[in-house]
Amino acid sequence: MKKAALLIISFAQIFFVKQILATDYSVIIKCPAYISGQATSGTGNPFAVLVGIVPDTTGEDFVGRCRIGSSSTTAGNNHFHWQDSTAWDGGVRNTWGGDLTAYYNSRHIASADSGETTKVWFVTKCDTTPQSQYILARIRRLVDTTVTGSNRDSPRQIVTVMNMTAQGAWMEGHVYSDPSYSAPLANYVVLAYRADTIVGSYITENNTIVEGYDSGDPGYVMFTAPAGTIDSFKVRDMSDNPVNFYVKSTPPWTITAGDTTNFDILPNVPTIVYTSPANNAANVAINSPIKIGFNKAINQSSFAYSCSTGTSGWSVSWNGAGDTATLTHANFSYVTTYKFQVTAAKDLSNNDLVPGPKPNPFRFATQPDPATIPLKIICLDVGQGDATLVLSPSGKSLLFDAGETGRGYGKIWPFLRDSVNLHHLDYTALSHYHEDHIGGMDEVIDSLGGRDSILGWGYDRGGTYASTAFTDYNTALGAKRKTIGLSQVIDLGSGVSAKCVAVNGQTYGDNISPSDENDFGAALLIQYGGFRMIVSGDLGGYNSGGYKDVESILAPDLGGVSVLHVNHHGSQYSSNPTWIASLDPKVSVISVGNNGYGHPTQLALDRLCSDPGANNYIYQTELGSGGTIPPGRGEVVGSNIWIEVTADTFTVNSSDKYPNPVQLSFLTASADAQGRAEIKWRTESEKDCDRWEVERTEDPSASYVRIGETAGNGTTNQPSEYIFTDPHQLPAGDYYYRIAQYDFSGTITYYGPVKLPLDGGGLLPAEFKLGSNYPNPFSRDTKINYQIPGAGRVSLAVYNVAGQLVRTLVNENRGRGKYQAAWDGKDGTGKALPNGVYMFRLSAGNASGLRKVMLIR
Repeated sequence: MKKAALLIISFAQIFFVKQILATDYSVIIKCPAYISGQATSGTGNPFAVLVGIVPDTTGEDFVGRCRIGSSSTTAGNNHFHWQDSTAWDGGVRNTWGGDLTAYYNSRHIASADSGETTKVWFVTKCDTTPQSQYILARIRRLVDTTVTGSNRDSPRQIVTVMNMTAQGAWMEGHVYSDPSYSAPLANYVVLAYRADTIVGSYITENNTIVEGYDSGDPGYVMFTAPAGTIDSFKVRDMSDNPVNFYVKSTPPWTITAGDTTNFDILPNVPTIVYTSPANNAANVAINSPIKIGFNKAINQSSFAYSCSTGTSGWSVSWNGAGDTATLTHANFSYVTTYKFQVTAAKDLSNNDLVPGPKPNPFRFATQPDPATIPLKIICLDVGQGDATLVLSPSGKSLLFDAGETGRGYGKIWPFLRDSVNLHHLDYTALSHYHEDHIGGMDEVIDSLGGRDSILGWGYDRGGTYASTAFTDYNTALGAKRKTIGLSQVIDLGSGVSAKCVAVNGQTYGDNISPSDENDFGAALLIQYGGFRMIVSGDLGGYNSGGYKDVESILAPDLGGVSVLHVNHHGSQYSSNPTWIASLDPKVSVISVGNNGYGHPTQLALDRLCSDPGANNYIYQTELGSGGTIPPGRGEVVGSNIWIEVTADTFTVNSSDKYPNPVQLSFLTASADAQGRAEIKWRTESEKDCDRWEVERTEDPSASYVRIGETAGNGTTNQPSEYIFTDPHQLPAGDYYYRIAQYDFSGTITYYGPVKLPLDGGGLLPAEFKLGSNYPNPFSRDTKINYQIPGAGRVSLAVYNVAGQLVRTLVNENRGRGKYQAAWDGKDGTGKALPNGVYMFRLSAGNASGLRKVMLIR
């Protein structure tokens, strides 16, 4: 073809492709409708028009014809010729319209349902001038080529002239069949796109279309387009089927008016269209697999790859279509940049892999070692309210409470956006539904972009509450709202968890009947290694003021914590002595603002600083309207309180550093065969552990008595188990034991207490008993108490209603005493069991007992 013509036709208006229904064009119902296209060249160059044709009846076959004609009345200048090829039906000479002009028709047979539009591409070429008089005359839907009345025509679309010096440019190239670019292919339609609009098209040369000329160059492509960019190509065969292909040059292509841009295309060859990780990805998990997606099935035996470093244990698997490979390995290293390359791959026709839309090789960097990234907990200053943000080293996030209405927009969202660059949250949770805890949550959700910005769930205590704040919250969260259950764990990754230890008046060992919304509150225990922090909203510590004492029944379940988020902003009805003594925090945080309640009260502040709170340092977000922190025991920060936790220490507000305690995995108390208390505990790791002291009391709110000590193991990452026997024979009663860990600097960390009931008459149980379990019914786990009057073999097992054994909980020799076991609703293989009724069966000596339990998930 020649590039002689400088004035080339183009549409005066560009139309975006869309589906057309008959009702869209009331004046031409059941007529073909021009949808979109681009007349892209002059003499000898192609036109592409997307046609919408509406059939009369379901499944009707029809023929469509497209004509580009001239407005000229000069004989010989008002017609253009087309002839079909391959799937293009015909080559039938016919007269269309009233100008009596003879021409060849471009025809396409298709089928569609009544009332729908079938989209048909007519890709055509013309051979005649003058260019200044071109119009797209019409598109005709033909039911019967012999019955004129059944044919319907579209409206005309005017085509204008495009100046190839100032407006238009050329794109020129070939379509080849092989990666060596040596075998051109005819009869392929090439469509060029700018965004979603076609701006150029061509049918490759030597395609039997009669144009009045022949380029003599098989596979040749040449079209014009308005100057600017070509963003992408699509390739189709003559049956309008899409074809996979590879373009040798890299998009987008910038075309300058009057110039020529070259490109070459390979159809039906393998390329890489997807990689995971993506090129230049950061913070990739060290166990992340490599995934390679191809545009077509690959001969798996031809697949080869390389990785830049010495990662071992590679294994390759393929999906069912054979176009995606997944490569697993024996873990990458932290903070390392890798280069991965597919070095060989052939498709099922033995075509080699060619460069494609995704880089090969590609690079990615792995995440830092989570042990070097601190857990961050920010107690946000939201005035007289609560809001705590937890940021795990894994990148996962949890927002617990969100202050009163206005604080979500005014405080929390700006902090998320500007200070920690968060534009989504993995989880939210609420302690309870009072406005100073729930009011800002819908605002946070709205600011993040709606409920889909919460990647996991929004947890709360369930139920409803009569307030505008609750209604707004419930609406904002929608289907992402979920009721949290006792013992439920929110896994934040990298070893960080938030466990529900109280909700709706329930704790592990006891429960109360709530009388105020505060009593319903959910409490979360945040854990990371040896670090433990309790956040529990407005839970009460006294049966007065309209509240219930939840603190006293929860305290024995928790033991020591590193940080206490003080309940109810320092109310006089919270922070009771049992709570403070049992938790023995190193740090207490009070979220408070200007208020009319006298928070924090002097009573609460003094209790926080009483023995054994000698090491308890208080941080307040604001001054509040109540008592004063005793001298040297704390400070008013006046802003957010940041806590950063590493393996060994936690730091408050970047400067105040505290050691993390030993990581304790359990602490139990039971009676041995002689009736003496036996205290057992296990650590998973220790740091600077000098010694352990064991203490006892009959009243956990009173002073403890030291009864002995045992040496610690210094610093170790290995587990250590300890057993200590109380040397005293004790009268009947309830006893509480706790252990105190001393490090080499003299810092003390308390764990416990644990309760041990001892009976009279030998000080140990005199009878066999299988107690009740709690909770019952249960959803996650339940605990059951039992006692045996003498040493011997003990079996505690779970059976279904058919009498089949599903789990053995205890099967060992045990001494006379009282014990407790737990069941998580799973069988012996760890598989979760279905809802239903199950039976505990306890056997010891000649005695046995049954207890029914109901599992409801």
